[in-house]
Amino acid sequence: MIKVFAIDSRDKYIAELKRALFYYLGLHCVTRSTVKEMAPILELFPYAELIVVADHYDHPNDLRKIIATRNNYLPMISYETTEDVVVLIKKIALELEKSLDLEALKHKLHLSQPYLPISLSLVSGMTMTPSDLFIKIGKGVQANYVKRVQKLDEIDPTVLTKLEQGSVEYLYVPDNEFDLFSTALTNQIIDGMSQRQIETSHKIGKQAQGFTYIRKVTEVLDFDEQFIEVLNQSIDSVNESLRNDRPLSHLIKELMNRKDSLSFQCYYLTNLICFHLLQKLKLDINNNLKTLISASLFCDLGQDQSELLLVNSMEEFHQMNSKLTKEKQEHILNHARMNSSWASQIPNIQPIVSTIIKEHHGSPNGIGFEDTMAKQINNLSQVFVIANSFIKYFLNPKYQFNKKKIIEIMQNRYTDAQYQKIITELTSKIE
Repeated sequence: MIKVFAIDSRDKYIAELKRALFYYLGLHCVTRSTVKEMAPILELFPYAELIVVADHYDHPNDLRKIIATRNNYLPMISYETTEDVVVLIKKIALELEKSLDLEALKHKLHLSQPYLPISLSLVSGMTMTPSDLFIKIGKGVQANYVKRVQKLDEIDPTVLTKLEQGSVEYLYVPDNEFDLFSTALTNQIIDGMSQRQIETSHKIGKQAQGFTYIRKVTEVLDFDEQFIEVLNQSIDSVNESLRNDRPLSHLIKELMNRKDSLSFQCYYLTNLICFHLLQKLKLDINNNLKTLISASLFCDLGQDQSELLLVNSMEEFHQMNSKLTKEKQEHILNHARMNSSWASQIPNIQPIVSTIIKEHHGSPNGIGFEDTMAKQINNLSQVFVIANSFIKYFLNPKYQFNKKKIIEIMQNRYTDAQYQKIITELTSKIE
């Protein structure tokens, strides 16, 4: 959960603050240079808990007005531009003391910041690392870091597989080598996705790595040139892969046999169905497929847990409503609207992508799930609604991968003529 927002125009200070926040407090930080830039960001995070601002920030009254419109109280800390990062971290910790272990923090703040975490799922696609990689054993100040991957050596996939089987989520990179490692990671992701003469399974693995990278960076709205390069290469790579002439059923089976995340399976299979529907409906693939791939990248941000990702209708939402926290309930109902706004912050994303994300559950305003409002949404959104809905039913164990049963459910649910036409074409393709 992102809890901290910082307004400061000094790139070097902000980079240090973001690293320290994650290392010391385990918090992500969203940063912008001005209040004007931060205002639309705050609307995307109704449950944020803190905003920190440098003493030179602009238009303080505007910021207070924004905070006053929120449903929850959002405390604000201002700091001097000469203030040490660790001093600011202590201020933030005291403000959030109810949710942090301050006793452990007091000890930890006397230590250096030796290692920074990197998701194991990102490392698993690398062939070589310029840095030693460590695992963390223990918690808090008693933790030890043990080397598991030697720098400049070829990475042994079996080592990473064993770590994954042992429920290891992160590897750790020495702080002074993190920028070097980050550059190597993005370069290997880009190179892997750009390769043409590789087998399909290996290609999908590289695309899964790119997907994970994009989603993790998007969660903190930290869009640099490396991110844009990975994003563009990812879209191009998937666009090219979807056009191969292998039967749809073979590709679905191959993807289901892999061990990629549920989020990636949903993303890739939704795109696969969209591609075939564009063909059957004689819609312009060259102009529209990349648009739909972009939308599927960001439509389910924040829904990586299966209990959230696979909710596919108001009926299913009500069935599990009592099991969800208020925050999760509101996220499910509003994620299309919120993620549409989120995607609009990404450089070079076209407005039509945000529109499809907002409408991807059939609702023109991006709230809830609507089954009979096809005329009020974009025609590409209509295609996406059916493709995404079919895949979410398909990936839900409750429906036992029974394509015939799922089609019957969708025929009875999506009764508008526009949807019925798309479902008919889908039926003819998957039979």
